[in-house]
Amino acid sequence: MPGLGRAIFDAVQNQEGAVVVGIVTLMVFFYIFFNLVVDVLYAFLDPRIRYE
Repeated sequence: MPGLGRAIFDAVQNQEGAVVVGIVTLMVFFYIFFNLVVDVLYAFLDPRIRYE
């Protein structure tokens, strides 16, 4: 079952720029979102960490 890497590879080969931009944008969004979630959980779970 092909994944996102295969989808990007096929889109680049077929010169489908919109598909590449869409997939990369979603990947960046999820990366930023999960980093934010981890930072919030660190502050919630460890009382020594305080953001001012």
